[in-house]
Amino acid sequence: DGVALFNQLSNGQQLATYLGAHYLASLIANVPSLIGSLAAFGNPVGLMRGVGEGVSDFVNEPVKGFKKSIEEMDPTFVVSGVARGAGSLGRHTVGGFAGSAAMLTETAAKNMAVLTLDRKYAQKRDRLMKLKANGGKGVNIVRGFESGVQKLVQGILEGVKGVVSKPIRGAERNGFEGFAKGIGKGLLGL
Repeated sequence: DGVALFNQLSNGQQLATYLGAHYLASLIANVPSLIGSLAAFGNPVGLMRGVGEGVSDFVNEPVKGFKKSIEEMDPTFVVSGVARGAGSLGRHTVGGFAGSAAMLTETAAKNMAVLTLDRKYAQKRDRLMKLKANGGKGVNIVRGFESGVQKLVQGILEGVKGVVSKPIRGAERNGFEGFAKGIGKGLLGL
């Protein structure tokens, strides 16, 4: 929510108090959504759960293997248990950190889209993300790399386009002031 003041007669301190109260109320209203979205922190609960499961398997699988080795009088079960436990620890640890990193970068990307101050771009990005989420296309490392390169190139092209088009559009609407604001918006879009 923005603030619009018309025919306002006040000194700087009064204006600062009014604006501070407005933004504080806005922050308080949004605290539940900020706290509820642990994606902003990379989902630490999911990371801890994953690492905890990995550590649990790292301890329990060799113990199970040892018990079975004693029952069967075959030492290969211990080795198999150690391998399963170590593999589980590795999978859960890497998966937990990868998931957290993915959430952090996704959150950063969303925030950067908002900071561009370009509502059309943010809406276009949101529609594209929903489309891809509902697409059901399988993900693998090659598709992930292709998608990353494609998004990087697309982002650079849109940023360069914004540096040129935003000042022109701003100048058309508001003259020199719009041109200056357009330069700022264009640079933020990079």
